[in-house]
Amino acid sequence: MNARAPWLHATSTGTRLRPETARLLARAHSPLTGISAALDTVVPSTDDPRRTLITGRIDQHTAGIADSYDGAMTTALAETLERYALGTPRTALTASPHDLAGTRILTPPALRYFTSEQLSTPGFPFTALSPDTPISWLPARSLRDGTVAWVPAQTVVPTDEPAFTFTTSAGTAAHTGFPAALRNAVLELIQTDAAMGTWFGATDPIPLDLNASPRTATSRQAVNRRLRRDGPSPRFYWLPAPDLPAITVACVLESPQVPTFAVGLACHTHLNRALYKAFLECTAVTRLATALALRHRHVDPSQIYDLDSNVAYYATATPPAKFPATPGTTPDALPPDTTLNSIDIDIACIDLTPPDVRSLGYRVVRAYSPDLLPLTPPSTPPEANPRLNAYGGLTNKAPHPYA
Repeated sequence: MNARAPWLHATSTGTRLRPETARLLARAHSPLTGISAALDTVVPSTDDPRRTLITGRIDQHTAGIADSYDGAMTTALAETLERYALGTPRTALTASPHDLAGTRILTPPALRYFTSEQLSTPGFPFTALSPDTPISWLPARSLRDGTVAWVPAQTVVPTDEPAFTFTTSAGTAAHTGFPAALRNAVLELIQTDAAMGTWFGATDPIPLDLNASPRTATSRQAVNRRLRRDGPSPRFYWLPAPDLPAITVACVLESPQVPTFAVGLACHTHLNRALYKAFLECTAVTRLATALALRHRHVDPSQIYDLDSNVAYYATATPPAKFPATPGTTPDALPPDTTLNSIDIDIACIDLTPPDVRSLGYRVVRAYSPDLLPLTPPSTPPEANPRLNAYGGLTNKAPHPYA
């Protein structure tokens, strides 16, 4: 009797790509001329959760993490296209805020991105923006009424101007269609607001017990399937954002080894999706933290103005008190799954898609609102932003741990 050939079941360690993913990889990736010049599959350690992680340039924080190789590759390429679009030169209007007095501009009250005390801190890398300072502006379209408003270019894309604010990719998303990219960009705005508010403000993250309700059975089972028997167990927290829809979740992994602490964030209109995405993000951050801890061995927590040093700092520091290992509340106490139709703040969007990214079948969208808390330099609380009052005001000045 002939032996039957074994049936191979594709798992997260397989390398099969869907035809559309393979085409995108072939067109976008090249060490010499590609939008993506470097992609690496990270070999997991023995206690890492079962998932696939593909990284791009570490300085750009581009990575794709998913249950499958195809999913991780798609996400890694999409993040690379997003960062590429952010750095693409574009036409901007140069004018001072005073020059645009008769138009609608999206800036904080009195142009205060930072407090006077922060601006006078020795080594502080940002300057004050005066009404008469010429800066670059980009047109954005309001999601509330469709009108055009002007956004300081530095708040959404890198510029070569003197820095008066912190430029990050938070609030930017790439997807195969404009509506999906816009939706993800808005979710990231909400996620950032919740993360900054619950870290620096009086409102604390709320521990969750996923075993306490059948509502989270789907995400609980999905997470458990990915965990190793001897690996660390994740903890989950709800980050409540006042007056905003969707659900923001943080996933924390702690270990006696480096990294001792890592946190991943996710925001979604459905709780189970937010929980599982936060888990995947956290497992990616653990690998980033391990690499950064070797590069940043001596970090002054009062002088962190980038999104690498803070991750390295918490990789070897005592886990922060904001995420205690205390019994969690039932997920039934959280708001129900919802939609984004109930947002009552003014958000503007900019289509950043360059022609070569559009030719690959992707759109890149940036969402922005001066009414929400932005991602700040880790050692710089958003003290000048009135939105922090919705979280009870400033109560914590420790550097935030988010990348």
